[in-house]
Amino acid sequence: MLGGPPRARKARLAPLCACYTRGVATKTLVVPVIAALALLLAACGGPAPSAAKPAPSAPTQSAAKATATATVPAKPPAATGPVRAASVTDLALPTAVDGESAVAIGSRAYVIGGIAPDGSTVGDIWSANLATGGPWRRLGSLPRPTHDAAAVVLDGAIDVFGGGITVSAPTAWQVNPATGAATALPDLPRPLSDAGGAVLNGTAYIVGGFDGTNYRAEILAWHPGGSYQVAGHLPAGLRYAAVAPSGGNLLIFGGVTPAGVSDAILSFDPATGAVTRVGSLPVPAMYMSAAPAPRAGALWVLGGLSHNGPLGEVWSWSAGAAGLSRLVALPATQYYGAAVAAGGSVYFMGGRGPSGSHTTEVIRVR
Repeated sequence: MLGGPPRARKARLAPLCACYTRGVATKTLVVPVIAALALLLAACGGPAPSAAKPAPSAPTQSAAKATATATVPAKPPAATGPVRAASVTDLALPTAVDGESAVAIGSRAYVIGGIAPDGSTVGDIWSANLATGGPWRRLGSLPRPTHDAAAVVLDGAIDVFGGGITVSAPTAWQVNPATGAATALPDLPRPLSDAGGAVLNGTAYIVGGFDGTNYRAEILAWHPGGSYQVAGHLPAGLRYAAVAPSGGNLLIFGGVTPAGVSDAILSFDPATGAVTRVGSLPVPAMYMSAAPAPRAGALWVLGGLSHNGPLGEVWSWSAGAAGLSRLVALPATQYYGAAVAAGGSVYFMGGRGPSGSHTTEVIRVR
C-alpha cells in the first residue's frame, strides 16, 4: 500500500525531512509513489532512484525473504482478549502535526515539535493525561523549533536530541516535564535529524539519522554527566526507522538506507555493540512507529509508508520471531507520527492520514 503524497520542493514541494526548505503539502496522491520517494530522497541529500528504473529498496534475496515471512506469521503475543484499535476523539491533538517527537511518563504524554500543515517547523510542547482523556495543554516550547528529533525519558526528564528546521541541527535539550522549561544539553558530535531514540539501563541511545549530507550508521550512547560515545554501527546509514527497547536490546524496524527503503528488523546489543538482523518486515517501510506492547513483552509496530502506499496495520514482534505478526487494522492508514505506551495501551498520535494530509488523529491500541 506504500506511496503517500509527494511534497512540493521550494514553492511547489513540501519537504518530508530536515534538510531543505518547507513548502505547502500537495493535496492528493497524484504523483506515482516511486517518483514521490525519489523526490524525497533527492531533496534530503540521498541518492534518487530513476523513475523509469527505480533502484531496489532491498536486495532481491531480502525481498524474497520478506515475502516468505509475510506468509508465515510469527506467534502473536499472549493476550487476555482481542487487540482493538480505535480513534479517541477526546484526545485528538490540538493542532495537526507530523515529524513530531513523543514520550510518556506514567499516564501523561508529551508531544514535542514537528511540522505544521503550512510547512513551518514548530517548537511547542503539549501534554495530556491519557488516562483521563486529556485535555491537551501547551506546557511550553523549545528554545529552537525542531522536527524529526529523537526524544527519550531519562532520569525523569525529557531529552530531545537533534532534529532541525531547514537543515539538521546538533542541538539537544532537556525538558522539565512539570514546567516545560528547556535547558541545553551538550551538543551532539554533528548535526543530526531523522534518528531514532530509546533508553536502556539508564543510557540513551540515538540510532542512525542524517547529518545534512550523509546517512549515519552510528548508534550513539549518552547518559547524564557523560559524553556521547559510539556504542555500535548499523550495517548502513539509516533514517526514519522505528526504534524501541526489548529484553535488554534495541529493536530497529525498517527505515531508509542509501540503497532505498529497508525491510530489515535489526537488534542492537548494548553489552557487545553488535547489530544483527533478526528478521524482515512484511514489506519495506519507513515512517513506522514502535512502542512496548502491554501484553507479553512484545513490541507493537504501527502504520508506516511503503512503495505501495500508506500502511494501516498494527503488527507485533516478540523475541525469537523472524518477522511481524499482524494484529489488527488501524481505523485508517497513518504514518510519520509518534507512538507511546501508557496505561496498558499504545497511543499512535498525529502524522499523516490516508490522503497524505497532516492529522490530529490519536489512535488507542489495547
